[in-house]
Amino acid sequence: ASASRAPIFIYDLPQLLGYGMSTQTVVKLSKASNIAGIKASGPIEQTRIWMDRVPEGFRVIVAKPELMDMLCRHGVREQLDGMWAVAPKWTLEVGAAAAQGDWAKAAHYTRLITALRDAAVQAGLSSFTLLMNRRGVPGRMMPKPTADLSASAAEALLANPVVTQLLQDDPALS
Repeated sequence: ASASRAPIFIYDLPQLLGYGMSTQTVVKLSKASNIAGIKASGPIEQTRIWMDRVPEGFRVIVAKPELMDMLCRHGVREQLDGMWAVAPKWTLEVGAAAAQGDWAKAAHYTRLITALRDAAVQAGLSSFTLLMNRRGVPGRMMPKPTADLSASAAEALLANPVVTQLLQDDPALS
């Protein structure tokens, strides 16, 4: 962290790594002057403990798209997930519904985002690139050597009802 010219965020991603950060490690890192926060993708119970134990000003950003509406309802405003880049309109709908106290609508859009995430995960890591490209964002979103989706996997993902709905509800960016 000390080698960076700007404050950094650490990322706890146990789903991909196979293990998560311990509370002791997060608390220790939270005291480093150049670490601004953590993006927490692990168990929400663990994230809650971190929120309670890190110093004020250290940001704990929750990455739990399947809980977005419930977290908003309980005052957790710092949330971030990559699926929101794929479905910005649905993401904004959750926030707007939450601000109005329309929890049924917030839950509806949270479920759509979760179904989209599940479809993308099932298709494979490169699904994010395919979805962003279909949304009008060019480029490769995954590092090499991650392979592109096969033609049949891409076709199956694009035929998924939630992906079809996304592309109808929130067409490609211009």
